[in-house]
Amino acid sequence: MAAIAVVSTEDDLWSLLEETPAPGASVGRAINTSGWQPQLLYFPHAEVPHTVTPSIARAITGFHNSLSRSSAFLVYGQPNARFLKQEDQELLDIRFLVLGGSDVVEVFGNDIGRLIDGLVSKMSGGQVFESVVLLLILYFSSLIGREWIERAFDEKRRDGEARARTRASDQETERLRIFAAVLQRHPGMKAVSELADQGREQLVRAIAATEGGCVLGTPLTQDQARTILAKQRDNGRGRRMDGHYEVIEIDIDNPDGYMGTIRNVSTNQEISVAINRAQLADSDIETMFAALRQKTTIDAMVNAWMVGDKIASAHILRADLHVDSSSSAPAVAGSTSPPTPAP
Repeated sequence: MAAIAVVSTEDDLWSLLEETPAPGASVGRAINTSGWQPQLLYFPHAEVPHTVTPSIARAITGFHNSLSRSSAFLVYGQPNARFLKQEDQELLDIRFLVLGGSDVVEVFGNDIGRLIDGLVSKMSGGQVFESVVLLLILYFSSLIGREWIERAFDEKRRDGEARARTRASDQETERLRIFAAVLQRHPGMKAVSELADQGREQLVRAIAATEGGCVLGTPLTQDQARTILAKQRDNGRGRRMDGHYEVIEIDIDNPDGYMGTIRNVSTNQEISVAINRAQLADSDIETMFAALRQKTTIDAMVNAWMVGDKIASAHILRADLHVDSSSSAPAVAGSTSPPTPAP
């Protein structure tokens, strides 16, 4: 029988990472998280307990989408939820508990453990156990969440803005060192780390829509949350990335529109894009949804903001259904119908 690692607190999770098992010895090890319910969000000023506002629901959905993409990467090598099978989606159907007094959103029961068991059963290699422990720490650790929040705020704060930093204890400093070392041993987990950053950003959006609260245990004011979510403009440049794209997913609804992922058909580059109602006609948005449903492609005008060689943000300016060059009639902007053949 495989050994079972019991995780009742975050300290237990860090203890697992600090262990150095013999190569291959931890592959069959299981994780039981039934006593651990990590807190994602806390709203001390909630007017009505046990309630979920649309902004909180969108934040949890965005966080869950990030976790789904990371799971797809670990199992199938692709950070895309389209690769998840029905049984994978059932494992990812994690329940979130809203507690009273003031609104607290926690993961319910042993849903995390059930997910991890399912992932391990589909993964192979001698580093499976460390990979899933890293996944749990990246998504649910209050220490990693605090470090990311402080770093994100420092990168985007304006002159005169300040936020008191929490001094790391000796134990926390050692844990961060071990975490960095283990992450270095798993270069493939860099993609998961970046996806987890995106997931935390979605949780911060819930705080930005309220009077303040906590993300993964770290307090944030509304203004600090908005600073973290502000687009990075320093040392950047605009770049047009118009081209022929496949619509991979449109999965996060927000007051301004949607977030989606598109793939350049020529280069295979995937880009996360904003689909804003203020910048697009309804027909363009309908075109993108039609391309997603019908698995067709679009010709899109895309405006991106580059920081170094990375895309910091991008948004769609226009979307037309793609028409093969062999067709003699041009596509109509925003149309979801096939072009009329020339007489």
